[in-house]
Amino acid sequence: MSIALDPPPTDSSYVLIAENWYLDWSVVIDGRPGGGQVLRGDNSLLTVPVGPGARRLELSYHSRAIARGIALALVSLLIVIAGFLVPPAWQRRPGSG
Repeated sequence: MSIALDPPPTDSSYVLIAENWYLDWSVVIDGRPGGGQVLRGDNSLLTVPVGPGARRLELSYHSRAIARGIALALVSLLIVIAGFLVPPAWQRRPGSG
């Protein structure tokens, strides 16, 4: 998610974003990685402290838990597909019965 600040703030301030806060959000301010932190604001929304003159915020969400869940689901799917394909192929093998 990209947010342009126009006009840029003249003093240090906070940007409140109407998106649910989770621990895995990260922000890049004006192209500087690690240039800011994402805080919880108004109980459940994203809040980013910005310095004077900040022009662009790049927010991204990368969750290791979701990535592990997707990997586990894909491995499980491959096991299920193999369970349907291997037994019939094994029975058709010459000399198996």
